[in-house]
This record gives sequence, structure tokens and C-alpha cells, in this order.
Amino acid sequence: MFSSCSLLLACKVSSVNLYVGATADPNVVRDGGLQSVDIPVGETAYFYATCEVTENPDELGIKWEFDLDGDGSYDDANDLTDYDELYASASFTYGTVGRYEDIKVQACLDDPNAVDEWAELAITEYCDVDAVGVLKVIKDDPGDPNNSGPLYAGVGATVDLKAIPDPNTAAFPGGEPTWEITSQPAGSDPNLSSSGEYAIFLSDPNVPGDYVVEATCGTSSNSITIIVPEIVSLEWETYPDDVNVLAPDTDHGGYIGLDTCPINGENRIYPGKKVYDDEPNEVAMRQKVNIKALLSH
Repeated sequence: MFSSCSLLLACKVSSVNLYVGATADPNVVRDGGLQSVDIPVGETAYFYATCEVTENPDELGIKWEFDLDGDGSYDDANDLTDYDELYASASFTYGTVGRYEDIKVQACLDDPNAVDEWAELAITEYCDVDAVGVLKVIKDDPGDPNNSGPLYAGVGATVDLKAIPDPNTAAFPGGEPTWEITSQPAGSDPNLSSSGEYAIFLSDPNVPGDYVVEATCGTSSNSITIIVPEIVSLEWETYPDDVNVLAPDTDHGGYIGLDTCPINGENRIYPGKKVYDDEPNEVAMRQKVNIKALLSH
């Protein structure tokens, strides 16, 4: 015998709403009214579905099926609620970075006499989830072609950093990523401050070496190396035509004054000049000295 609902064309689920959030409280998810959410990869998104029913004199229950990974199959969660419980909830953990589109729920009346209630009477609603990780960490300077590192900085220098989300069309969830110095030279005391996707690294003013800064979102992380080189030695740069300072300088009226510019061994350096062609009163030209530094990296 057919139910009265089977005989009524208007007896059906007439509409469905699907909301998503990052909290397990279904009321918060429902009240948030979101149909798209960004969560850290490896964490769980929570779904809340509601429906409206037109004519249900037999008080048939409501069947729910969820496709929460967007693969087209309603095999991730299901529920059967009483005729007056016009809602259902589900959750899913997203362990792989990516954008999950076409997440959906379908609902219909649990009519035992229907040939295929899903095909004839189901109503479907959609939403999206971005499971966000860290694609890379870069120097926050788009004009620097080497901003992906390794970066070089002086002792006591600051470096502005930025984390890029993965997928790069997504946004980091609130409070993400977290930042940490994961490797530093022994005895160093660097500083790291951060706000969301941005961080500022301050190297130790006295300790050179390699520093590694890491950004983490959920189960995903990426890092960048900041190299603070050590100055191993400094030496004055000399020219091929240097003059022996111990020899008389008859062209200039006597011995060359050793206190007028630096020396390298027994050779005088001519700051700012590549050729020794001084004329009297050209002392003003001797303003610059080239220094060669040998670094540890």
C-alpha cells in the first residue's frame, strides 16, 4: 500500500542549505553561514546542513548523504533524522594540501515505497574547503630576484620574510602560519617577530653563521636559510705600480710619507687612483681606499 506522501507530488525536501566552519559546534557553523572556509592542512572542517520539507503527512524521516572530499561519491558521511529534525552534521579531516570544490550534501524523504527517492526527490547543496599549507618562505622584497634564498645578511641586520600559502590562491587561516627559528649558531641570540604571513628576523649582533627560519601551517611547513657571513680577514687592495716606500721619492721631494695613506707590506697604496701619476697638490684626490674582505661563505 502506498503512503499518502508517495501520492502527493509536493511531498518532498524542497530546499537544502550547507554550511562549513572550523569549529565543532554546529550552532556556530550554522550561525556563521559560510559556504567556503580555509583550514590548516591536516585539520578538520565541520559541516551543518538544514532543509525544508513540503508536505510530510506520514512523518517520514529525512535521509542525508555527504560527499566531503569532492570526488563525486556520497560515501563520506550519512544520516537519517526524524521528520521534525531538519538538520544534520558531519566532519572531515583534510590531510592533503589543496582546494576541495563541489563538496556537497543531498537530502530526501525516507520513503520506503519510492523506486529511487535519491534520483527523483533529492535536493543538493555545495560548498568549498581550502586545506592550506606553506608553499615557501621568501624575503619580502618582490624586486629581489634571489628572494627565495639562501639570503645573506650582516650581523645585527633585519630581514623581512613572507610565507606563501599553498594553494597560492588561498589565504592563511587566522593565526597561521606559526614561525620559529629552527637552527642557529651556538651561543647566538637572534630575534623573530611575526604577524600572520609576515615575520621579521633580527640576527645576533655578534655571532655570524647559518640561521634557519621556518613557517608552519597545520602539518605543512617550509623554511629559508639566512647566512650571516664572518669576516675572516681584511686587506688593503694594492695596484701593480705600487712604489717601494723605502726608496727615495725624488719626483716629489724626498721620501713618501707613511702617514698619508695605508701600507701593505712595503708598498704604498694610492687611494682613488689606479696609476701613480701624481702631480704636486693632488692630495685631494687621495680620498678613497679599496678594501678586500675575505668572508666565511
